[in-house]
Amino acid sequence: METARSPSSRRSPGACSLPTTQQSPVSSRASRSRAAGWRSPPGLPTAPSRTCFVSSRFGPPPPDGLPSPFDWGDERYAATLLGDAFELSFEHHETMLRVASGEEDWDLFSSAPGPLKALAASLDDHGRAKLRETWIRWAEGMRQGAEIVNRRAYLLTLGTRR
Repeated sequence: METARSPSSRRSPGACSLPTTQQSPVSSRASRSRAAGWRSPPGLPTAPSRTCFVSSRFGPPPPDGLPSPFDWGDERYAATLLGDAFELSFEHHETMLRVASGEEDWDLFSSAPGPLKALAASLDDHGRAKLRETWIRWAEGMRQGAEIVNRRAYLLTLGTRR
């Protein structure tokens, strides 16, 4: 069995990646498929879209032709790629991370495997300090009372082979 990854999983440091559930078992005989992607509804900035904005100020631009990390969060995109071969259904979900401070948010995301850690590692000391400062300020903008509440909407696409 192979593992299929959406194109956004090959992004450069600083670019945004999809939730880890993006990987789907795929084989020529697979009867079911699943994919997940961050959602960025028009006019509603989500934590992943804000993360991309913050990261894009410090990292290199993604390679030409690389799809947006939000493509798999759009039902129309998934239907265009998978709709001929699969009967699709869609589920809208949200994850929520609560931390005490912007500093704690930085510590979590800059040390865990992912795009922020890769971006921070690619910068010199000055760039890393500026990224840290910007990230903490951004995270503090999500403060609700005594905590930071980081909401992240995603779309889960489920398919059964026709």
